[in-house]
Amino acid sequence: MRKHFMDKEDLFIDHVKSVAKYIKDKYNIQPIMWDDMFRMVPDETIKKSEIWKYVDLMAWQYSPNVEMRIPPDAWTKYGKYFPGVWAASAYKGATGSNQYLTNMSYHLENHVSWLSVLSKYQSEVPFKGFVLTGWQRYDHFAVLCELLPVALPSLALNLLYLDRQTVDNELFEKTRDILMCDARLTLYTNFSTEETVCNYPGSNVFKGAQRLAHLNFMFQKFLSNSHYVGWISEYNVQMLFSSPAHVELGTQNLEALSTNATLLHTFIQNTMPEVYDKHTIDEWLMTFVNPVMAQIEKIRTNANNLLKFKSWPRRPLSK
Repeated sequence: MRKHFMDKEDLFIDHVKSVAKYIKDKYNIQPIMWDDMFRMVPDETIKKSEIWKYVDLMAWQYSPNVEMRIPPDAWTKYGKYFPGVWAASAYKGATGSNQYLTNMSYHLENHVSWLSVLSKYQSEVPFKGFVLTGWQRYDHFAVLCELLPVALPSLALNLLYLDRQTVDNELFEKTRDILMCDARLTLYTNFSTEETVCNYPGSNVFKGAQRLAHLNFMFQKFLSNSHYVGWISEYNVQMLFSSPAHVELGTQNLEALSTNATLLHTFIQNTMPEVYDKHTIDEWLMTFVNPVMAQIEKIRTNANNLLKFKSWPRRPLSK
């Protein structure tokens, strides 16, 4: 870099130009690249590089406030030099690396914000199109986030919004009609406590994710009950010292949780093959269901160990 008097931006652009030119010349394909590497590159550097001759830009932002994340000077720069700019939103895969249910409200806000930005800059930026992204992993090593069938209500809702450009009751009614979902599917449905029934292809995967949300909700409720936190703590377990009455009260819902977890595991194994292969099913179960089942089994073992005792030492206790 020093030998050729290149800074970081020059090195980056020089590499991109070489690759993009090769692709364009050899395959007659128009390369498109993410814009974020250009947001902070000085105007003069872009002008001198003539990178716009080789690539279109894909301006991406998945938050509910696009304008706050992509500064105005970036749009000015893009409009000044690049003959083609695309916009990229997200209908899933942007709210957590291990998210298994799609936050429709968040993603709708992202699209509402994008239309506002497009309207504001359409006279100075040559927008070519709009891309709805749906990330499945945050990178090659990450676990699965929301599966496509789980996110189809979000995709349908946002496609309809982009077509109608209005958020109203009709938007949600059309979404429910298209996907054959009941009235419980709304922007703010609490999947932890109520289950939406749909009948689109793959909707059983959505049903399974909702049941996982309910299982997790009930399990967290179980873990916070006074009898559990006060008498089946790590201290109680290590010291083998607790009140049998409170241990029994603290675990009275454990078998119901275990049954629900087993039923969910079986439901996923029976229904997910309609859409996914064994590797995906195994990964989803290992990521989201098996850990809950393992925790339940550990609690059962700990409780049984505590209930073996009929007499106890005086405090203070020592291991």
